[in-house]
Amino acid sequence: MSGLRSLVASVPDGKPVAAGNEKSEAIADRNGFTKREPEERLFRKERDTEPSVSLNMRVKLSVSNAFVKYCQDNNLSYPQAMTKILREQGIYEPR
Repeated sequence: MSGLRSLVASVPDGKPVAAGNEKSEAIADRNGFTKREPEERLFRKERDTEPSVSLNMRVKLSVSNAFVKYCQDNNLSYPQAMTKILREQGIYEPR
């Protein structure tokens, strides 16, 4: 046990390097460490504040093809097309 005590006693007191300062960043880069923080995710446009859910349906092939063609012809995503169709039918009005 005395060997462990002498080993611990021989370790110099170091000052911790605060995370995020330039010195710690330079030391980390020099030693090949990568940042833990994930990169910020970019979005094409502002996100809607209303929560969303997945909507999975089993439909006939002809209905699926018609819907996909409608989306392509109108340059709409599936959610945009669904919203447009529901608005046109008077079923949905956004808040």
